Amino acid sequence: MKQIQILTIEQFSQVYQQHIIYDFPENERRPLENIRWLMQEGQYLALGYYDKQCLLGYATLYQSNHIDLLDYFAIVKDYRNQHLGTTFLNELLAQYKNKPLLLEVENPQIEPTPQKTRRMDFYLRQHLIPLNINIYLFFVNYTLLANQPLTLQEIQTFYANLYQEPLYSQYIQFQKDEI
Repeated sequence: MKQIQILTIEQFSQVYQQHIIYDFPENERRPLENIRWLMQEGQYLALGYYDKQCLLGYATLYQSNHIDLLDYFAIVKDYRNQHLGTTFLNELLAQYKNKPLLLEVENPQIEPTPQKTRRMDFYLRQHLIPLNINIYLFFVNYTLLANQPLTLQEIQTFYANLYQEPLYSQYIQFQKDEI
């Protein structure tokens, strides 16, 4: 039976070393020590998606009072293309009926790749809402998606709290798409 379990800091450190460093490019990875500190402070949650004792996937969430950010989401390499990502994400989204969950997805229109397009299509199939807001975050272009509508002001406030000055003004820029 598959289930989501909260990971300890030690369990997450293993996931980071065995999976995240291979699943995400360096420019998209937070330093492990930063994540460990956030977990100790109760601001960051790491989840494992298990079948018995076998790790199938993982997700991490930056937690705030009003909005949570799905920071990392992946299925372990050996278990991909078995619809486990859909099942895992739907179980996770079911826990966010009353709270916004924000996602940063690499913008497939900037330096398009099949992987970026596939990732965006996956999230859209799960009924996540394009917010029509792009964010240039630490030199990477992302499109923002969420499980419910959010305003630009709500998103800017969230990021200002997440990345305080001087990081916020130096490394974060927003662009609202015209509809």
